Amino acid sequence: MAFLDFISKLNYLPLPPKEPMFRFYVEKKARLNDTHIVHRVNCELLPDISGRIEIGVFIEPDLAEFKARELFPLVKLCKYCNKDQ
Repeated sequence: MAFLDFISKLNYLPLPPKEPMFRFYVEKKARLNDTHIVHRVNCELLPDISGRIEIGVFIEPDLAEFKARELFPLVKLCKYCNKDQ
C-alpha cells in the first residue's frame, strides 16, 4: 500500500521544462577554406542523404558543432538554420 501512495504522489510533482532538441547533420563536402557546415534537420540548405553525416540530437547548436569537430577539423554552424544562436 505504501508503494501505491508513493506512486500517486509522483503524479503531482512538477516536471522540469523540456528544452527543444534538434537533429543535426554535417556536410560531407567541404566548402571554401575546407570548412564543413552543420545544419539542423529542417534546414532548407541541408544536403541530400548522400551528402551529409548525422551527428546526433542536441539542445544547443554549439554542442553539435563540437561533435562535428570529431569528424572534421574546420566546422561552422549554418547561418540560415542557426540564426537564432
